[in-house]
Amino acid sequence: MSKEKIYLEYPLKGSAAMIWQHIGTASGLSPWFADKVENFDRTYTFCWGKTEKRVAHLVSQRNGVYVKFRWEDESQNTYFEMRITYNELTREHTLEITDFADKDEISALIAEYNRNVEEDDEINYTDLVALLMSSITLVINAISYVLIAFVSVSLVVSSIMIGIITYISVLERTKEIGILRAIGASKKDISRIFNAETAIVGFASGAIGIGITLLLILIANPILQAVTGIGILRASLPVIGAVILVLLSISLTMIAGLIPSRVAAKKDPVVALRTE
Repeated sequence: MSKEKIYLEYPLKGSAAMIWQHIGTASGLSPWFADKVENFDRTYTFCWGKTEKRVAHLVSQRNGVYVKFRWEDESQNTYFEMRITYNELTREHTLEITDFADKDEISALIAEYNRNVEEDDEINYTDLVALLMSSITLVINAISYVLIAFVSVSLVVSSIMIGIITYISVLERTKEIGILRAIGASKKDISRIFNAETAIVGFASGAIGIGITLLLILIANPILQAVTGIGILRASLPVIGAVILVLLSISLTMIAGLIPSRVAAKKDPVVALRTE
């Protein structure tokens, strides 16, 4: 997660030399910034309690003005700086702190500050990026739900059509069913024949759908990258997702063909043989 730069200001009474003793030396930092501060060359170790410990490297400093650290466990683009400034109007020194923090940490700091001040002094914080992303996510979710509804309706309709086609196939092959029953095929054998046919139809449909999807991906990716200018933007179809879709297609077609296969299995072989 990317971190945001934050600025904190603390008006302080006292001379710059006295303030510097508390921010520019390990012994000065230990009473207020951490329980214990150790330094070796340009490396500082900050300890809180018995378990929490962080290591920082001294990036730069100017005696009596500022000191800048970089935490060892954070990126090279972040730092922690304490700077002493003097206000000519108020004739007071100010300790300016520059740090980097996550948006959640910033929100927590603001909330903690608002709990300790009066209502007129509260800070109103609005994360415009988070608000925009929330709106975009809401729109995408709404579109997804609409597409899921359309897909669900199309699955139901396609299952019904497969059932009708299978039933028509049973009617057209009634005499063949009679012949199979006459040479010793059982009702289960007849049912298995039509179940196998529906499974093959489902597998073929799923495979064709996956093939068309992969072809469209090959065509769409260059167009998306050319239009948006984002080289890493590309659509893809996971292997597991493709397998699940094929299995779903087989399952739906087999379910749709259950009733026609039972109708075929229950046909009287004598009546079936007389069918033209």
